[in-house]
Amino acid sequence: MAGAKKKKSVAQVKKETLGALGIKAPGKRTIWAPVVDKELKWGEATLTERAWEEELNDTDSVSNFAVKVADRPKVRNIFTTIEKNFDPKKVAVFTNLLGASFNIRASEHLEALLDALGQSKNLHSLELHWLRVPIPAAIGKLTELRALDIPGMSVIDPYMAPYPAELWKLSKLEVLRLGAHGFEALPKEIGQLANLQSLHLAGCRNLAKLPKLKLERLESIDLGSGNQLTSAHAIPILAELPNLRFLRLRSSLPGGTPPAALGKMKNLQFLSIGASALPKETAKLESLIAFDAAWSALETIPPSFAELPNFKTLQVEQTAKLDVAGTLDIALKSKSLRWLRWDVTAIDAPKAKRLLDAGWRQIKYGGDDIWTKLE
Repeated sequence: MAGAKKKKSVAQVKKETLGALGIKAPGKRTIWAPVVDKELKWGEATLTERAWEEELNDTDSVSNFAVKVADRPKVRNIFTTIEKNFDPKKVAVFTNLLGASFNIRASEHLEALLDALGQSKNLHSLELHWLRVPIPAAIGKLTELRALDIPGMSVIDPYMAPYPAELWKLSKLEVLRLGAHGFEALPKEIGQLANLQSLHLAGCRNLAKLPKLKLERLESIDLGSGNQLTSAHAIPILAELPNLRFLRLRSSLPGGTPPAALGKMKNLQFLSIGASALPKETAKLESLIAFDAAWSALETIPPSFAELPNFKTLQVEQTAKLDVAGTLDIALKSKSLRWLRWDVTAIDAPKAKRLLDAGWRQIKYGGDDIWTKLE
């Protein structure tokens, strides 16, 4: 029949479903992008493939770096490790450099490296890994930066703070990642980054206090897990961000019920929060597309979720206390829900039959069941 929709293959369905649940295929080079994922509309500054013309990466040994510099002056992107035989001044040759990622094994080269990078007026993205010294003031020379990623170590490193005043003067910065840093309070100076769209603080285990955030362009904030923040403290502050679309808040403290201010987040599209219950005000989250309660102590999902007009994705794997029957009712009543991720053991044969009879399809992924209902 002319105009009839072509039936999607199992492979297509699986690809779309895993993509909607944030599961990426392994082995692809990635970088934090300063833009929202338009296709899935999750509101997260998602990982996207690097697409620059030429790369000099860590498959080229450090000992050959000088040769590579001479041979390829138009390199747009660098991945390499800074060791004691590395001359950071050679980086200045790359006047077309858009992005750089360095493993900092020799911290004494850091300031010279930033001085050299500052000569590239096109540098938009910088990653500094394994950093064990304070960030030098030379970071302020990278005035064109759009994305800055400075992950800490796997253990809390007290040497990661304080931060130089020059960091907060990077006025074009859109994405900032300070993972696994040791601060207890997010520096209030972050409010100077007027163009910041995405802030990632996952792994900051000591983090217990947020300042008032006057960041009108901020769309995504990932507070990760293992911190000391309470939703009672964080939610009222975050609710004042007018354009917040993505929020992940997983504290190491016992979950409770977040405050009613959660319902003020009118533009929120993705929510991941550790809680045992949700306030009734979540019925006002009409922009919500995805809710992630995985690995939480959540006991019930408000029935009002079935009425949310844009709600498409629900993740509830490893939620031992969750009311399975009530959640299943929400899935069946919702007119918009399309993806449901659950533990295999949570859906017995009668419940699976109810889903199948309602037009849902099952995809196995590891120890989870992923159910999908495509339009």
